[in-house]
Amino acid sequence: MICPYCKADIHDKAVLCVHCGNPINHVNTDELSWQLCCVSCVLPIVGIIIYFTWKDSRPNQSKIAGYIALVSIIGQIIVWAWAFSQL
Repeated sequence: MICPYCKADIHDKAVLCVHCGNPINHVNTDELSWQLCCVSCVLPIVGIIIYFTWKDSRPNQSKIAGYIALVSIIGQIIVWAWAFSQL
């Protein structure tokens, strides 16, 4: 886990940062917010950017954003292929 104040690496269950002494608030970071899920679906490039920028600090959230972006890209390819086949 990374301390939000001094950016030092600390234990996942730490209550205080051993480097700067600030209290650590443990928030459930396993889920991606619904707003980012929607944005990642509509604009897959955002999901890809989230994946690559958060893959080390927030692995579960980045994985979800990457999956949503991938599914969105595949879905858009299918819709475009169907639309062009109807011409």
